[in-house]
Amino acid sequence: MLLSLGSLPSRKVHVLGLTVAAVGLSGLGFAAASARATSIGINYTGAGSYGQTQAQATGGYSLAPTASAGYAAVAQDNWNNTTISYTDGNGHGNSGLLSTVVDSTGATVSGMSVATAVNTSDSSYTGDPLKLYPDSGTASWGFSGNNLTMLEGDVYPSPKITISGIPYSSYDVYVYMAAPGGNAGVGAVTISANSVGTVDSTSEYFYDYIWPAGTFIQATATSATANTVVSNFVLFTGNTASDITLTADASGWNTGLAAFQIVNTGSTVISEPATLILMALGGLGVVLMGRKRQTAQ
Repeated sequence: MLLSLGSLPSRKVHVLGLTVAAVGLSGLGFAAASARATSIGINYTGAGSYGQTQAQATGGYSLAPTASAGYAAVAQDNWNNTTISYTDGNGHGNSGLLSTVVDSTGATVSGMSVATAVNTSDSSYTGDPLKLYPDSGTASWGFSGNNLTMLEGDVYPSPKITISGIPYSSYDVYVYMAAPGGNAGVGAVTISANSVGTVDSTSEYFYDYIWPAGTFIQATATSATANTVVSNFVLFTGNTASDITLTADASGWNTGLAAFQIVNTGSTVISEPATLILMALGGLGVVLMGRKRQTAQ
């Protein structure tokens, strides 16, 4: 027996950290579905050359809401584009606050904020903490399209990023490193908890940013001596704290933090009206099974 569902509109629902797009099909009663992890992405955009004010920045390195970027397994739309405010005494800008944050569906995340600062006492601090890749293929590290855009602005040196109000019960954090102007370098990224909850038991990873040939390569070294494999992103898993700090230590090296993602791995309350359709179908299935058994008896 085939049950005709008619034509159902596409809807997104959140179940166990997944955004599920349920698409109704006419006639045959089959449904196609796609799923991806709900996430929050922060992209540091470049602010032009040294000496420019924020108002002079071109803004050409921001990701559009429909631009999907990031490691393939967790690539997302609706990145939050943020720059460091130019407020310190010498005009370089060393602090910034993102107080309105959206997730990968475009919904505002209530109560979440991201504060960014750089360490101006770092020996590698020589100018604007948001460096840009030049418009040169030799400096693109092999990336193209949206991923290149994501990597073209990075915050350095030794950025400290304080994230408050993460809405997920458990989550992973992807941290993307970059090196402006065709440079390379080594460094380390750490994560720490600022609230009740935990972070990855391995709270520090070392990266070796050389030529990644347009491929995202995870850093797995847990010490400087073991840091012998080329890498360009760090992954912290199994985090539960709602407030965390990310710190990148690249003292003496011209590398920076280009972007990061917080990827939901826990449960999320189902609130979309379309969920009622799925629940109704499940209930209808139970009723049909009961009738079938009664008929058989």
